[in-house]
Amino acid sequence: MITFIYHFAPTSHQLKDERTGNKFRIGDNVMVKVARVSLDDKKIDFDLVLKKSGAKKAEVAGKTIRKRRKK
Repeated sequence: MITFIYHFAPTSHQLKDERTGNKFRIGDNVMVKVARVSLDDKKIDFDLVLKKSGAKKAEVAGKTIRKRRKK
């Protein structure tokens, strides 16, 4: 079993894995499963089930992306 440890970067609002450099940002579409809960430590461990990559934030939210033409 491979364990990934993510750290939160408050300035960029993302989680980054210290070993692989894999990042999750606000708006990324992921599916997780609760693995463990520790009420004493106030921690929740999740297992990543699915990460949809390549999707743009606006497309995930169901919005269309409009580009402006330069005049």
